[in-house]
Amino acid sequence: DDDDDDDDDDGSSSEGGGGGGVGGEKEKGGDAKPMGRTISTFSGDAVDNRGNFQDIDAFKGEVLNRAELAIFRVPLEVEIAASCAPVDPGATGGESRRLAVAFRKVRLTLGSLPTLAIPLGWVNDGRGPEGWLDTTYLDDDMRLGRGDKGSTFVTVRRK
Repeated sequence: DDDDDDDDDDGSSSEGGGGGGVGGEKEKGGDAKPMGRTISTFSGDAVDNRGNFQDIDAFKGEVLNRAELAIFRVPLEVEIAASCAPVDPGATGGESRRLAVAFRKVRLTLGSLPTLAIPLGWVNDGRGPEGWLDTTYLDDDMRLGRGDKGSTFVTVRRK
């Protein structure tokens, strides 16, 4: 359950800035802007960003990104489920901790409507969209990271 608040050493539950996940708008240079950053750049009364969350359980090889919003006051939850695996530090020069990530499914829940689940296995020859996340700093309360699309993440553990 991703709402549990445990301090086990088997994973990381956090909320914070930055984006992550599968593509979105194009940024300068033609790179896709991560979905989380796309959502968080909306402004005005139409969209209320209520939080971005990321749960990583490296031991189980699971990642869950979740954005909670309201669109014209109707709740919307976007979840992106992925698998993850550590990358050999030799492949990154030994300076960072990298997780390879393969996105598996997107779930959209709008208000009281049934949840729409979209499998991503049709992308990338059945592997789903892929990327990586470097953890550049980690302590009991905060994680700093960088994604393969140039995203910078500052996340804090939920209390």
